[in-house]
Amino acid sequence: LTRLFTERFGTSPMAFYRQLRLDAARKLVLPTRMTVAEIADATGFHSAGHFSNQYLHAFGERPSAARIEGSFRDASEND
Repeated sequence: LTRLFTERFGTSPMAFYRQLRLDAARKLVLPTRMTVAEIADATGFHSAGHFSNQYLHAFGERPSAARIEGSFRDASEND
């Protein structure tokens, strides 16, 4: 079953599921006031540190940095 999944989607089931959770987390980083720990918990990560490392690997920046960058982007869009 794993082999068929990997052939069909080009990734393992675990990697696919992790990416789904990271995509859901990314949608929570900017528009909410949830802490990184709360987002990690809400999306099934065991710790904020592990979540932050996985987010960095997937998106090239830590969730806290994405939040800061997003707030600067939002502020500059209002000028």
